[in-house]
Amino acid sequence: MNKVYTYQPSYAIHPGEFIEELIETVGMRQAELAIRLGMTTKHLSNLINGKSSITVETACALEKVFNDHPAKYWLRLQSNYDLISKQLQAEQEYEQNKDKYDLWLGQFDYHSLVKMGYLPERDSRGTVSAKISNLLDFFGCTSVDSWNNLYCSDLPAACRMSGASTAKTGNAAAWLRAGQLYLSREAHVFPEYNRTLFKENLLKIRALTTDMQSTFSVTMRKLCEEAGVKLLFLQEVPHAPICGAAYWINDNKTPCIQMSLRFKKNDHFWFTFYHEAAHIL
Repeated sequence: MNKVYTYQPSYAIHPGEFIEELIETVGMRQAELAIRLGMTTKHLSNLINGKSSITVETACALEKVFNDHPAKYWLRLQSNYDLISKQLQAEQEYEQNKDKYDLWLGQFDYHSLVKMGYLPERDSRGTVSAKISNLLDFFGCTSVDSWNNLYCSDLPAACRMSGASTAKTGNAAAWLRAGQLYLSREAHVFPEYNRTLFKENLLKIRALTTDMQSTFSVTMRKLCEEAGVKLLFLQEVPHAPICGAAYWINDNKTPCIQMSLRFKKNDHFWFTFYHEAAHIL
């Protein structure tokens, strides 16, 4: 009783079919409708047969002729048609290049990324192409090729990794992307980076290595942020053996240190932090 089902059609209906139904209902000939709309009969025929799209001008003209169907109605029909067509095209492309996309998906633990909240928990389509679409949405890429150009050859950060032989490039990239998305929300309030102050504060942070109170991480973040460096602790992703990463955001104005807290040991923690700090410097 509580389960919600979302209907996802496996076909797309062009708005032209609705126009054809309307003129049959009101008993109007296509030639008359073309005159009323101010277009040629050929253009109207292309529209009804799905060979042309409804523009804003056409939608406004249809609103004039069919008063019960506002321009927004026609534009929404066209938008839905375009969106569903694009999704169906993506599924067709997957079927035609199955080996290529299966190889790409093999770089991710999709279930783990869903569990961590990076990807939607449910998908109404439940298809492989839907998984590909969800991953590309998360990474902000329009295609697998654009993702490969950004992440496949080298990750967009200086990373300290251990156990790289068992790593999945996709999972490692997802961990980095999650941190960058989180920090980008605050980019507009970041203080300006001050290299001299950062070096000074690194010495103050070093004193915490022998006096790790429960609030030491808060002090670390504060000292880093004073110098314009963002420090983020983000849970590691399975098969992404990254201890830490250093990168720049905010149009390369703000340096960031991202740590996964792997191994949960003091020596690993501090070595990773100062390793990434050295990359920033």
